[in-house]
Amino acid sequence: MSHSLLSCVQKTAVTFTAVSALAFSQLSNAAFSQIISFGDSLSDTGNVAIATSGTSPNPAFGYADGNFSNGDIWLDYLGDSLNTGAQSASLAGGTNYAFGGARTTVSDTVPSAQAQVAGYLASNTVDPNALYTLLIGGNDINAFDGINVDADYIAAAGQAAAGIAQSLITAGAQSIMILNVPDVGAAPVAPAGLESTLTGLSALYNGNLAAGLAGLDQSIVTLVDLFTIGQTISANVGTNGLDNVTDACLSATTGVCSTPGTYLYWDALHPTTAAHALIADAALATVVPVPAALPLMIFALSGLVGARKLRAQ
Repeated sequence: MSHSLLSCVQKTAVTFTAVSALAFSQLSNAAFSQIISFGDSLSDTGNVAIATSGTSPNPAFGYADGNFSNGDIWLDYLGDSLNTGAQSASLAGGTNYAFGGARTTVSDTVPSAQAQVAGYLASNTVDPNALYTLLIGGNDINAFDGINVDADYIAAAGQAAAGIAQSLITAGAQSIMILNVPDVGAAPVAPAGLESTLTGLSALYNGNLAAGLAGLDQSIVTLVDLFTIGQTISANVGTNGLDNVTDACLSATTGVCSTPGTYLYWDALHPTTAAHALIADAALATVVPVPAALPLMIFALSGLVGARKLRAQ
């Protein structure tokens, strides 16, 4: 990691205290009318599949139902738990506006999260009883080249994500769930030798996101700390039935692994449906006042996901 990048990460260390505080707060209303989602491939339930006529993500390789995973993703599981129904893609008339490949503010082949929200607000009246979700930033970090996408860009993107939440609040949203980025440096996609740099950039993004969210109405915004959840799972192999936390189940050379339900990663970047179920349980803990609302680190290790029925593994 370069000295300048390390310095930026160190400056954001204090803001991780804000991440922890926000992650364990709860939204006051758990009776949601619907879930309205924005983000990237970790939340996309079919927009890219529709836009590419079903060729991406390719079902021939085991991707299920237009998801970038081998089954349901966290939003599907969360919708089941909150009784809000299935998450269908906006291109199919649904309320999921996420696109695989999306970045925070930069729109290229797909709309950025900022553009997704702007488009939604331009065409819809905000539902004050809905749960709005935003999970974005991984593709910003993956685009890092030290030149066009540098540490300053990553820091600004994290701040912009908080600004997206503010735009929803200004428009009248009453319940917003933000998920920070997982540790991209720990994913199989991380090039050898760049793992620590990508981990630092993930922390930098999250620190700036947390700092921005700290200034928003905490009765409206809650944060799910994916970074800590992922690190906790990786540090406690097997606790939740995930025995492989380093490799991708799907390989270009060997195909699909024999036990996808025991893998953290489906491909080089995206979680398996088993891992998505863990994310959903952590997200649920921020909106439903049950014992599961214990700190997410404890929750992620509790093994509760074992009781959840996983689909399309």
